[in-house]
Parts: sequence; structure tokens; C-alpha cells
Amino acid sequence: FSLHKYPRFYFPEVIEKSCHFVYLYGGRYLETDHFMNKEIGIAADSKLFGLLNFPIITGNPSALDEPNVIFLTERLALKIFPDDNPFGKVIRYGNNTDLIVRGIIRDIPENSSLKFDFLVPYVLESEDPDQWWQLSDATMIKTRKNADYQEVREISQRVFRDRITDEQYNLNMISLPRLRFNAEFEFFDATHGSRQKLYIFNSIAFLILLLASLNFLNLTTSNSLKRRDEVTIRKIHGAGTRDLVGYFLTETVLFSMIAWLFAVVLSRILIFLFQDMLHVDLSLRYLITGMVAGFILSVVFIGIVAGLFPAVSTGTLLSVRPGRTHTAFPVKQKRLKDAFVLSQFIISIALTIASLVILKQTKYMREFNAGFQTDDVVQIKMSGVGAEDRQYLIDEISRIPMVKGISCAGRSPVNLSPVFITEGWKWDGLDPKQHTAIYRLNTDQNYLDVFQIPLIRGRYFSSTGTDVKEVVINEKLAKLLGFEDPLGHIMHRGNDEFRIIGIVHDFYFQHLSNDLKPLLFMFRNDRGNLFVRFAPNTPQAVPAIRNLLENTLEQPVEISYVSDEYKSLYYDESRLIKAIVMFAFLSILLSLLGLIALVIFDTDRRVKEIGIRKVLGAETHEILFLLNRNIMKWWILGSLLASIISGYLLNRWLFSFSNRIEISWWIYIAPVLLVLSVALLSVSWYTWQAARRNPVTSLRYE
Repeated sequence: FSLHKYPRFYFPEVIEKSCHFVYLYGGRYLETDHFMNKEIGIAADSKLFGLLNFPIITGNPSALDEPNVIFLTERLALKIFPDDNPFGKVIRYGNNTDLIVRGIIRDIPENSSLKFDFLVPYVLESEDPDQWWQLSDATMIKTRKNADYQEVREISQRVFRDRITDEQYNLNMISLPRLRFNAEFEFFDATHGSRQKLYIFNSIAFLILLLASLNFLNLTTSNSLKRRDEVTIRKIHGAGTRDLVGYFLTETVLFSMIAWLFAVVLSRILIFLFQDMLHVDLSLRYLITGMVAGFILSVVFIGIVAGLFPAVSTGTLLSVRPGRTHTAFPVKQKRLKDAFVLSQFIISIALTIASLVILKQTKYMREFNAGFQTDDVVQIKMSGVGAEDRQYLIDEISRIPMVKGISCAGRSPVNLSPVFITEGWKWDGLDPKQHTAIYRLNTDQNYLDVFQIPLIRGRYFSSTGTDVKEVVINEKLAKLLGFEDPLGHIMHRGNDEFRIIGIVHDFYFQHLSNDLKPLLFMFRNDRGNLFVRFAPNTPQAVPAIRNLLENTLEQPVEISYVSDEYKSLYYDESRLIKAIVMFAFLSILLSLLGLIALVIFDTDRRVKEIGIRKVLGAETHEILFLLNRNIMKWWILGSLLASIISGYLLNRWLFSFSNRIEISWWIYIAPVLLVLSVALLSVSWYTWQAARRNPVTSLRYE
């Protein structure tokens, strides 16, 4: 289990092992004579190796309890020391501490929720190891085999409440297997899976498989009933019902196996397209598992189950009298076919509606006015640059004609992580026992101008640097404070006092699925990032800035567009819509195949009826209506059911977003008309040919 933000504890009766560590958000600089770069790591003690199975290639786990050591992964060791044995080498850590390499561990797997490239002693990063409330700390425990989860949680809760009495916060425990799908558990700086998206993809895959199976059953049944003369001849020659069932069943299974072979080849080709579209890496073992499962499904589920019905119906219902038309179409069989058509309409229309809603919600989030502007703004990482050099570079960049503003700050307003939360804030009227946590941004006086964040009351920081004891707050925090006019009021944090001098308009500094949170700005002009706004339509601005920095610092610099960072917030939604649209298209295609099979079968059964109607004076358009009437009936019912089902599920999905669209009426109408249009167009040619057929030819055929 992992305890988020909470203290270490050890209870022998229920807990077997535990470890405590600090995740080093943002990374730390590692430097040698030939290397300097920021890498991701954690600070822990040797208990980490006893709880989590990170294989050590070289070194002793107990060495991590020493004060000035570092453990490297294979990847990082090769990166820093490509030609030397790294063991025993010295690395400068964070520009001020020399650490000795005392261990090499295997690379952390890509699918791990806890990713890092180095380990340092816990005491190196912990300000106060005995403090109960530390934001960046994590505790993991391994319970005894027969320990009860509720008992562990209750014991932990009692200990927690003895130290943290504020009811605003509570103990959160989560098992490590569940961590993969709990994106709201934002402790590690790693990508989490989404159980909701997994369910969506699994459900769509199941629906497509169901559609394909139903269509296969439909086509097989139609084809087998058209082979009545062949069956009649076989019966005349002594074939019994069991022989016919076995014959058709064997044929169906054989075709299923051949289809499986083609599917394996096609899957191996399309898997590259799928990986590129969703930007995921699929293990070869999943493909092998899918091949085995697909073979079983193709033979058992599709070949036998889907082929059993037409085999039995054909072998038992066809007349043995040659020359007679088979007119018996059992009521149950007709109802089953109608259910197939209805299900195809429901699935294809529902998936099309879902595609439009997800597309519209994604577009809404990407185009939503978050309250700040990221266009024409770049971020320059300046960690390790001294104060004098930083100010010199700021002055030089400001002289570039295309530059319209420059700010030194700790972070852009895009996607602030929990590491930017500060705790212990107090103000007049607040319950002294209440524990408060507020997001904080350290900026200079130009931050609002660079990101175009509106200041609605008061003022922002001055360029004199005298506002170190002042704060600017957002509207959300202003409402939380409860003052009629927060300007001039004092906020306390420990022994420090900060006066509120301004209020900015609320802006969304996290994904739009999250609620707005309290935020304050503090004045600091020595942060490690520069944010430069340049004039629109001046692509030469970034190369000019890069040349200036690299010529001055004599080393490569890291420059990135803030707009790209903002777009990446909704990257998962963009990938999801691509997959949904592709699956919706596939489902419509499969539905059309089923409809075409139904029309062909229905038309062939009614050849004599069509001929008689033509003789009696029926027009072509009347015959067309007759042949398509069944499709129209199930289209109407399918449209109604698909709209109700998809509307309910999509409204639940949209409810997870704090900012969401309203589902317009056209989102339901457009897919319904689209599916109908494509269906009618796909079957119209065959029905038109049947309607135009010479009645004499039809009756002679009969």
C-alpha cells in the first residue's frame, strides 16, 4: 500500500515491511567533468530494496544508508560514464554536494509507475525526518499475508488523526496494482492508465466482435438457405440431418480457421498503425496471447456457435422435394434476424454519436479560454545559471526587437502539479485547527504581462523587488478567505506575514476535468525558468534567442513552446477520438455488410412475390419501398434505443469534467441520418435491380 503525504509507521502485528522515500519532482542536476544534465531520481534508504524488487547489478543495498552515495541505473551509468566503470566515481549533485557511486541497478521498466534513474540517501533531501507532514514524502507498506485491509486502515487512521487533526484531510491508502489506473492519485510524476478508457476500448472491441459474429451468422444462414437444391440432392442420396449439420458445421469452422490466418497477418500489419496512432508500445506477448485467444474464439465462438444455427436450421427445415420453393421461414428465425438488424443499427449509431460527443468535448477543451495566453511564448530552462548571468541574459534578450516581454518564474501556468502546493496558511477568521493547502507560483513583476493574465483588483509586484512580503491571489482564494475586500488583509505562514495586494482573474492551471483551486503568487525573481513572449508571426524570434543564449553560455539550451505544453494536456483525449472514430467506421462497415446480406436474402425469397406485384401493376418505387420497409422499421427503433443508451452513458462520461459541453440535438440526428443514408445507398443497387427485373423472368425462375 502507498500512503500519500503521510508519516512512516510500523505495526508488527499487521505490517511486515515498510519504506519511506521522497520523489524528486523536476529532477536534480548531476555533473562530472564531461557531463551535466538534470535527471529524475528519488531519495530513500536501504529499506526500499527490501520492499520493492529493484535488481542490483553492482553494490550493496545497505550502502544507501550512508550520507554521500548515489545509485545509478544502467542507462544513466552508461550515459555519464560511457567508457569507464562508474563504481566508485564521484558525481556532483545539485551543484553543491559530491556523491560516490556505490551501486548500479537495472533499468526501471517503462510500465512502472515509479520511474527514476538514480537513488540518493533519504537524509540528503529531507529537511526534517521526524516531521509528520511532508508533501513530497511517500510511505509504502507490505502487510502480513493474513492481515485485514480494514484493520490496517483503521490503525493507520488512528495514528494519522493523533498528529493531523484537520478534518479537511484524510488518510488515503491504495494498493499498488490499483495505482496503474488511479490517475487522481497524483504523487508520482508518471503517466497513469485510465480504467475508464480501458473499459471503453474493451466494450467497443466486444461490440465489434459481436457485430462481426452476428453478420457471419446472418451471411452463413442466408447462404445455406440459398443452397436448398444442393441439400435436397444430398438428402435424396441418403444424407441425414446429422450428416448435413456436420457438413455445414465443418465448412463453417474451416472458413473460420482460414479467416483466423488472414486476421493474424493483418493484425501484425495494422498493429504498427495502431501503435503510431495511440503512441503506445504493445508487447509481443500480447500479440501471441491474442493469436491464441483469437484461434479459440474463431473455432469455438464463431465457427461452432455461429455456425451451429444455420447448420441445424438448414438440415432440418429444407424440403426434400426438388423443384419446390422453400417458403417456410420460421417465426423464431425471422425474429432472430430482425434482432440482428436492430443490434447493428443500435451499435453503429451509438458509436457514431459517441465519436461526435468526444470530438466536440476534446475540441472544446483545446479551444477553451483557460484565462491565459500561451501563443508566441517560449520557456527557457536556466537552472545552474548564476543571478548575475541570468540578469545579463534577460537584458540582452529584451533588446531583441521581436521580444515583447520576458519573465523569470518557477513555472508556467500550465498544469501545476501537487508539488506547488504550500501548506500551513492562516488568516483572521480561520479555525486555528484547520490545515490549509494553497497552490503557489513564484514569479517576478512581468509574469502577468507575458501570459496575459487579467488583474481585476489591486496591483501586481513592482520592479523594485520590495514586494517579498506581499502576495497576489486568485478569485477562488479570495472567496475562500471570506473577506468582503481581501486587499490589505494579512495571511500568515509560520512566523511570516504576507499582505494581499492584488487579485487576478481565475484561470485554469490544471486539466479542465479538475475544479478551480486556490492560488497565490509570491515575488521571486531568481527562479530557474525564463518565459519570453515575442511578436506574432515572427518565426525568426526563437532562433535569434537560441543563438544569443548558446553564444553566451557556450552550451546548448533547452527552449520549448508553452503552447505545446498546453496541447499535451489533452493529448490523451485526442488519441481517444482517433480510436473511437476508427472503431465507429468499422462498426458501420460491419453493419452495412449485415444489412446487405439481409436484403439479398430477403429479395431472393420474394422473387415470385415481386414478379406477381409487377404483373399486377406495381411501380418500381413501390417495390423499392416494399424491399426497404423492413430496414426503415428497425432503423427507427434502433435510432431511438441508440440515442437513449448513448445519451445516458455519454452524460455520465461528461459529468467527470468540471467544464463540459451540452449535447446538442444535432449530435443525435446527424448519426441517425448518416447511418440510414449509408445503409440505403449500400443496398439500393441490389433492391433497384430486383425491382426492375422483368416479371416474366422472375416467374419463369420460380
